[in-house]
Amino acid sequence: MHDAREIEGGSRRLKARRPWAVAVLSLVTFNIYTIFWYYEVNREMRDYGSAHGEQNLARGKPWHSLLAITIGCVVVIPVLVTYTRCVDRVRAVEQIATGRSRSGYGLTALLVASALIPLASVIRGAGLASAIVGSVALAGAVGWVQDRLNTSWRASRPVPADADATTLVLTR
Repeated sequence: MHDAREIEGGSRRLKARRPWAVAVLSLVTFNIYTIFWYYEVNREMRDYGSAHGEQNLARGKPWHSLLAITIGCVVVIPVLVTYTRCVDRVRAVEQIATGRSRSGYGLTALLVASALIPLASVIRGAGLASAIVGSVALAGAVGWVQDRLNTSWRASRPVPADADATTLVLTR
């Protein structure tokens, strides 16, 4: 079952994932799925921006985003920066796809909370309960990001004729 959006030449995929499935998989895999998902959506947003001539999106570095949420979580700051930038990228995709973007404050707050709650548990010794709350917050946030991307992928406007040779296909 496909809902395809082609954007010139090659072949890249924009994947419309079920937001609830993304959230559940994040929880049941103890956020291992989130790592792979995060790389993929950042790659999709980069490719989408490139196909639409949006230089800020096109300059995205999915590997840097991945490193920020894995190795960077030790320092915390890289995680906060990449989450904030991810929301900015989602808003930029929405702007391209629909001509407007929704607020990112709630989503940013949820992502930041998902990173800071477990940190607070380490500092204050709150333990497992804080880790669970942080994981649930992250699962909700990734589901929310995916929902917003799905809406953008489905509403996407045609690519300009002078776009680079990349094909983006929306799959389900």
